[in-house]
Amino acid sequence: MSFELIAEAREQGGLSPTVIGATGGALAFTGANVLLAPGGLHRRVPSGRRGGSADRPTGGIRTGQ
Repeated sequence: MSFELIAEAREQGGLSPTVIGATGGALAFTGANVLLAPGGLHRRVPSGRRGGSADRPTGGIRTGQ
């Protein structure tokens, strides 16, 4: 996000529209990121739980496996 554009939007449009627009954009970006990530919302980790990157084992990267 470009904070320079946020400042310009606040000057031209006011605080409320800027906050609404920035929040809406952040939510749209986050939602698209989740849906387009490999596996999306239905990615399963080896233990069978649903989860994100914090649940991924990283040992294979370090050891070269």
